[in-house]
Amino acid sequence: WGGEPIWITAEKNDIVSATCMWPGSEAENHNLRPTYYRNFDAHMDVKSKVDILFSWLESAKIPRFLALYIPEVDQMGHAHGPNSSQVKDALKKVDEGILYLLNGLYDRDLRGNVDLIVLSDHGMLEISTENTIYLDSKKTTSDLFYFFFEGCYAFVYPYQEKDLENIYEDFKNYSLKLGHFKVWLKNEIPLRYHYTNNVRIPEILLVADVGWVFGNTPTVPPFETKGTHGYDPTISEMHAIFIADGPSFKKNTIVEGFKNLEIYNILSVVLGISPAPNNSTAGGAPDILL
Repeated sequence: WGGEPIWITAEKNDIVSATCMWPGSEAENHNLRPTYYRNFDAHMDVKSKVDILFSWLESAKIPRFLALYIPEVDQMGHAHGPNSSQVKDALKKVDEGILYLLNGLYDRDLRGNVDLIVLSDHGMLEISTENTIYLDSKKTTSDLFYFFFEGCYAFVYPYQEKDLENIYEDFKNYSLKLGHFKVWLKNEIPLRYHYTNNVRIPEILLVADVGWVFGNTPTVPPFETKGTHGYDPTISEMHAIFIADGPSFKKNTIVEGFKNLEIYNILSVVLGISPAPNNSTAGGAPDILL
């Protein structure tokens, strides 16, 4: 982790945390992990995951923070597109899972004491194989750099700093030839991406235009993905959801969209703990807490 996850901040403050298949939450951070965690299982249904949460709530050490990850909507969005019937079916399953969670909280007389937040980390844009930027392997295979791509991004890691400028210029010229993607040095990446300082970020980043993705040469069978994300976070298709209800939150309140960077601080306030340093904006959190 580049930053400190909320479950680690909670544990540092003697708050028992529990994460069910939340990506990366099984990883150790500063010699800490959540008190309870379950590794990702792509075959487990939503209700079974909720049952895991309930089992933790009945443990000797009851968690105050619990997180549950449900990937089905994202998976169906990638495979079939965000407007597909498969996504609608996945949403129905998520709705049923949330209802199962709510009923379980009511049955345990916990609903009035629990803050419940339903959120996502990104949106989804429908894409077509016709909008594929085919990258020539002769351009992307070299003894001078390591290269790989996924979706609308491609990453270039020069082995030696002295070759950086020439490699950058080559890819800039290549983008002018092919079109539909930008080439940025690490220090040129727009601040709104919050993608500048981490050591994992490449020295050269290729970013496809909205609606376009990178692919192998046309001789390779085309990708089967129908939806993707990772485009400029300011476009509406990339926006996520945030729904909250419970004793810490105002009722019947609708706010303007806000950056998901603010969620960590919101959770810190709800848990009554001091946040670790993070990229949130002073005064950027919405006015939703009591």
